[in-house]
Amino acid sequence: MGMGTESKGAMDRVAISVLRDYDGLCASVDERFGRAKAFLVVDKKTGKAIETIENVSADVSRGAGTAAAKLLSSARVGAVVSGRFGPNALDVLRAFGIQAWVAPRGINAGLALLMLVGGRLERMESSADR
Repeated sequence: MGMGTESKGAMDRVAISVLRDYDGLCASVDERFGRAKAFLVVDKKTGKAIETIENVSADVSRGAGTAAAKLLSSARVGAVVSGRFGPNALDVLRAFGIQAWVAPRGINAGLALLMLVGGRLERMESSADR
């Protein structure tokens, strides 16, 4: 699959940045996309967790957001939910056709998914949005 292409199955796969990788849908949403410890991948249609992906670039000194965006592209997700996104990460996500959605502070992954499905999250269109 090339850059900017989306498959129908990928649009059902949503990654949510989480503080810990073992709490499933109860995990708190990490405010920092590139520095999130892990990404919980869920099926948007069923609401079930599919897998947890460790963010191996969370502690790098530079480029954590772009590396995380590339990681999620290889995981074939169609959207990502986090507290905020850096401009470079947003550009890479957009290049891969991955939607970026902003979650409010202090919620867990399950509530973030419900808010996404219910149309209650803000979509980041470009780095100029934030």
